[in-house]
Amino acid sequence: MATTLKHYKILRTTLQRASSQTAMKAPTRLGRSVIFAAGMALSVICLVAVCRGAQLAEIADVLRHASRFHIGLTLFFYAVSIGGKAYRWRLLLPASRSALPLGRLASLILAGQTLNTWLMAHSGELTRAYLLGSRSEIGKATALGTIIVENALDSLFLLLALALLALILPLPAWLHTTSVLLAAALAGVLLLLIVAAGQWERVQAWSAALAARSPFGSHAMSAAVRAIGQVIQALRERRGRARLLLATGIVWLLATLTTWAALQAVSLSLPWYAPLFLLVVFQIGSVVPASPGKFGVFHYLAVQALAFFHVPQEPALSFAIVLHSIAYVLMGLAGAFCLWRENQALRQQTEWHDIQEPMP
Repeated sequence: MATTLKHYKILRTTLQRASSQTAMKAPTRLGRSVIFAAGMALSVICLVAVCRGAQLAEIADVLRHASRFHIGLTLFFYAVSIGGKAYRWRLLLPASRSALPLGRLASLILAGQTLNTWLMAHSGELTRAYLLGSRSEIGKATALGTIIVENALDSLFLLLALALLALILPLPAWLHTTSVLLAAALAGVLLLLIVAAGQWERVQAWSAALAARSPFGSHAMSAAVRAIGQVIQALRERRGRARLLLATGIVWLLATLTTWAALQAVSLSLPWYAPLFLLVVFQIGSVVPASPGKFGVFHYLAVQALAFFHVPQEPALSFAIVLHSIAYVLMGLAGAFCLWRENQALRQQTEWHDIQEPMP
């Protein structure tokens, strides 16, 4: 219990530092409580709905006979996808800082995903931007900007996946709502950044003129423009844009293969586009508030998505348990360790700087 409490305090302290250092206001305590209560209620409702009428003995039998090879393959594809995300992130970093080890970036990504899943949505983005900015020469604002571009790239591929699926099968109506509009908005941000990258000298001239007339002073605006310039550096050349799009495509391919392997683990042979359909559902469903760990909501989404392919409740729920155990539970433990290690390194670095400071 003492160790668990200690880890929770580490998570909370890191998130508080990240929120303040990145100049983004975290939700109030009342707001967090309302979101947590809504997420818990929704998770309970989804658990009741997904377990109602299910034959638990049949689910246990499916899991007992699940393919160990494909479970291992699911874990392998998921781990490689983290490496792919780390490589894409390094492409977005300023050229002079792009020699950061992939292992370090992958560790930060795992830590961020753990916070998003088990603590609070989007807290992971703040935290990994803070940790990267604290232990490298990259500014925290620049680090956060690269993560925004990451999300915009993923949103672009989400729209492409939806367009591809729409050509193959009639999509459910609930895929055409606010989540699709949000993805389109983020993809629009990406296109805007690409246009700004191509006209960066003109953008700098405009921003300098605006800063000179700003009643708030030019320092803050100039710092923001510099941060944006570092973020979109990778978008200024055609080769850089092509590499980012290729890296994002590989990340999505690996995520689709992860879902395919989990389906194979419980002997579900579905059309080739079924794993992509499931991935799109999970991506859109991730914006729904849920309990820590996405219990209930993830399983409900999986069962409902597989019902579209006429998969019975028990095999669908077995698939959800396999994929959730790897992507959320097992990787959550790995991410907690990565976060603990980053905090230890950050604390040692802070103590060393305190020692080096001259006495007053």
